[in-house]
Amino acid sequence: KFRVVKPDLPGRGDTVAPSAGSMEDYADFLEAILQALEAPAGLAGFSMGGYAALALARRRPEKLAALALVDTRAQPDDEAGRAKRDEAIATARSGGVEPIADAMVPKLLSPASLGNRDLVERVRRIMLRQKPETVAGDLAAMRDRADARPALSGIAVPTLVVVGAEDALTPPADAEGQVGATGRPSRRVAFHRQWYRRDPTGG
Repeated sequence: KFRVVKPDLPGRGDTVAPSAGSMEDYADFLEAILQALEAPAGLAGFSMGGYAALALARRRPEKLAALALVDTRAQPDDEAGRAKRDEAIATARSGGVEPIADAMVPKLLSPASLGNRDLVERVRRIMLRQKPETVAGDLAAMRDRADARPALSGIAVPTLVVVGAEDALTPPADAEGQVGATGRPSRRVAFHRQWYRRDPTGG
């Protein structure tokens, strides 16, 4: 039997603390949860959660028994990417979450999935449930995250890298790069087609 814990990161769900605006702070949040569990534990990070998982793996590898990186990447934003984050932060603060959702949905879903009206509306509802300040904090955390590539070779636990075959934001080539750099011989990549390209609140 496995105990599965799915935490609400700060700023959402039942976690009343505001969004930290830092990937290192999100890693601190995850570490506090792991301290309350029987460590080491397996950790899976999806999209932005993968950034936080990589930050924790870099700082506290002894806390992990296994790692899954799903539709995420180790490299930081480049200059153009950071500029886009800044624009999105300004949009979230001035116009709320709706314009962010309008811009992101076509990037989050595969072309075939965009024809599924129910799915599109479901993704929009997930995004619109987020507070503007939470979205702005997440965008800042992603913009400022450290380059995790130098630490990949130090990952010694079994690691699974999963990516959508049609993921445009974290494409399969990025996943292959993570697999080639991690230090665990049993690593592998699973390519699959999926409705969601990534976490609707991540990027």
